[in-house]
Amino acid sequence: MPGLAQDGVVALLAAVAMLSMPLLDSLSFPPTQPRSGFGPLWGVLVVCACAPLAVRRRWPLAAAGASMGVVALGGLFVSRDPGVLAGVAAIASAAYHRDRGRTGLAVASAAWMFFLVWNTSRVLRLSDVAFAAAYGVTPVVVGYALRAKVERAGQLARLHRAEALRARSEERTRIARDVHDVVGHHLSSVRLQAVGGRRALSTSHADAERAFDGIAEVSGQALSEIRALLDLLRADTQPRISELRELAGGLADAGLNVTTTGDGPAARELPDDVQECVYRVVQESLTNVVRHARAGKAAVRIHVDAGEVSVTVDDDGSGAPAADAGHGLRGMRERVAGLGGTFSAGPSDAGGWRVRAVLPSGRDARCFA
Repeated sequence: MPGLAQDGVVALLAAVAMLSMPLLDSLSFPPTQPRSGFGPLWGVLVVCACAPLAVRRRWPLAAAGASMGVVALGGLFVSRDPGVLAGVAAIASAAYHRDRGRTGLAVASAAWMFFLVWNTSRVLRLSDVAFAAAYGVTPVVVGYALRAKVERAGQLARLHRAEALRARSEERTRIARDVHDVVGHHLSSVRLQAVGGRRALSTSHADAERAFDGIAEVSGQALSEIRALLDLLRADTQPRISELRELAGGLADAGLNVTTTGDGPAARELPDDVQECVYRVVQESLTNVVRHARAGKAAVRIHVDAGEVSVTVDDDGSGAPAADAGHGLRGMRERVAGLGGTFSAGPSDAGGWRVRAVLPSGRDARCFA
């Protein structure tokens, strides 16, 4: 229903309710007790006081001024103030719908109430002044409070929408990194086993069959992980430190000897986001070793200390990654930084290449995804 029609219904209902006051008054007093003040002129004034409510949203100050004026002038001609509640409602509505000018509205409302009290008793006692001031300012305060509440609710709704958009954006970024890690790792393993299988075809069919079986297994794992990522079943798909030995075993079949230490109970009790980060750092590091380092051995060491966990991956390869490994290093650095940790990669003192990440191990670590 359009706003004008709604306000018209409000004005009509207010007029009906106030015109019913004589009936309520007759139920409150004995029939023999005389009642005065309710007459045709009073009824007309009540309707005129309620009518401005029909435009309370379109012209809030005009509606409040018109309603207060009718009530004030009507009080000079009838013994009962006509439509006081309509005037109060119009004032509260003006305070709600106006962005400014509420101080002036409060002063006008208090002055209006002073006049009504004086018109009733022709005497203004201190208690009457206090009552008039409080009663005049109250509708302005109520209207402003309702407006502030609605605006705060709107701000919270906008904040929630912004947070949802940010979370979706970060989730897409996380999935992109995970897809890069999964695809890069498994394709590197498939490539190595394919090369080995092709060489074995001319010498040993058994070795060739094992290589091709490894290709089928690794590709199946890659498909499963990617499907899980696309299904966004994060609670069930987050890799854990306990899966690193299986990861290392798959690379051993491809010709890289990987040793893993420190993945005991302490490491397995780390928060899920920290375990995922450690796993992805190791996965991407070993992928780079397979693709670029021409290494035969790699060592993965995990150390859990008070407040932090460190993971180090060393290899005995050429000691420098190829240029196309930069994206993987950047992804690892961003992933570690997202949890409040530090990341470094470079040649090691013993030759080869070293990747090291240090992460907060407590539950207060910031979640990247």
